[in-house]
Amino acid sequence: MKVENGKWKTENGKLKIWGKFFLAAGILSGGLLFASCDTLQDSLSSEQKADLIEETGSASIAGKVWYYDGISTTDFSKTEGASLAVSFSKKTAMVGTREITDDGDIIYNYELSGSLTSNYISKTGQSSSVVTKISGGKIILDSVSSPVVSVSAGSMSADGRTFRLNMTPIAYLLDAETVNGNVIDSVEIKLNGFVCDEGKQKGRAIAALSQKIAVKPFYDNETITDGIVFTTISSTLGKVISIPTKGSVGLTSDAKIEFSSDDSAASTLSSSNFALGTDSNAITISCAEELKGKTFSGSFKISGFVPELNASSYTRTFKVNFEPVYVTLDGLLDEKAWSEDAVTSTDSYANPENYNLSKVYVTNDSKNLYVAVEGNFAFGAGDRIILMIDNTSSSETGKSNSDGGYNNYYGPATNSSFSGVDFYLSNILATPEMQDYKWISDAPGRTDMATSATSSRENIIEYKIPLSIIANATSGNNLKVFAAVTSYAWTTINEMTLRDCVPSASATVSDGGQSLAIDFSKGLSYIVKAGD
Repeated sequence: MKVENGKWKTENGKLKIWGKFFLAAGILSGGLLFASCDTLQDSLSSEQKADLIEETGSASIAGKVWYYDGISTTDFSKTEGASLAVSFSKKTAMVGTREITDDGDIIYNYELSGSLTSNYISKTGQSSSVVTKISGGKIILDSVSSPVVSVSAGSMSADGRTFRLNMTPIAYLLDAETVNGNVIDSVEIKLNGFVCDEGKQKGRAIAALSQKIAVKPFYDNETITDGIVFTTISSTLGKVISIPTKGSVGLTSDAKIEFSSDDSAASTLSSSNFALGTDSNAITISCAEELKGKTFSGSFKISGFVPELNASSYTRTFKVNFEPVYVTLDGLLDEKAWSEDAVTSTDSYANPENYNLSKVYVTNDSKNLYVAVEGNFAFGAGDRIILMIDNTSSSETGKSNSDGGYNNYYGPATNSSFSGVDFYLSNILATPEMQDYKWISDAPGRTDMATSATSSRENIIEYKIPLSIIANATSGNNLKVFAAVTSYAWTTINEMTLRDCVPSASATVSDGGQSLAIDFSKGLSYIVKAGD
């Protein structure tokens, strides 16, 4: 046996690898070091020990969320080949031993140990855990199948700075039949069996890693099931199709995009007409072809994109619907309708902490009114966005809350000229991540015909409201728009806390903050225009 170019090689050129997934990269890069390190002297001072840790290096996971290739309504078990990047501050090797067989093959046995504790939440809110052991460099799947199945725990990168922890076995634990509908919430990771591989401390053990991270799907359900809508109402040359993701995303050096479509309107298009990129929390596809006015659907197979904390890439096919729509509900506000046609207001309170509603946009096409609210929406589970619209051209103006019960929903909108509203929406943000929405279904004026979309950047929400449900609003009607963020239930004035609103002049607080009046005459004024 001999070493050539820094790599182990047997006389007959054979190399035997123990494990299934990722071991080869670490072995061939010289990532294996045999156990032979000195123990620390108990007499070292705390400062000396800190310096020693600095020189030896440490393991860490550079983030709080690991995203799997899926959506919340599908099994995590669909994920394949996924890995988590464990980073090292110094060049590192895996502890292990080697043996030479009678045939001259080399077998590497890793001493990596630890556990993966998967924490679940049931539909009723109860929590449970499943512990998966790591031993001898393998993940033992004895809690899933019989007989016991073991797979490689992962591999070390060529530079010794990243260990690719194999997360595929975690997916096995989320098989629908195994967990009975439970949802994974987090994974507690414990790893031991690494040594420093550079400098004076080469061969010294690195402290075991112990870290808890959240586990979430990488896409919204709508992104995968319904596809992305890209508007072709105006020029598309150089415009970007944005596929929102739950976390930041990068591309490998060999990432690529493949376009296909069965639609005759796309018969002249190929992959060369599109370019792949990324933006903040989004995969982007740039158009190098003019598609103005066209209507068709296409599929983009994208390979080589890497979610946050992943040490390996994913490949997935995304559906894109090309339509000449006025506004696409994607939370990006990149259409001409928002930049050139919308009426806006920035008249809000002075940036209250965690509840800043900084701007409201209003525009319309021939059928729908579009409202976008922008701000720092660091909301808790009980907080919500309130949107009220009054059509001053409607015969119902001033009469729509004559029923005293309406005030339980609308709040004290008591101005004599605009005492009622024609549309009311209470949008509860069920999670701080703004992933789930709940509607107040029994609020007057609220119907399921109104839809919304949140920004992937979590600071913009767009709403599409049919003009027909705003007292049959038509071209030339004057709408008064009021938006707010609130805490607690907006049922009676004593149970509602106004955090911020636009326009702020519409709201008058009195009685030491105990009373609130909303004056719609001072709301954002919008004249419905003839739609395209």
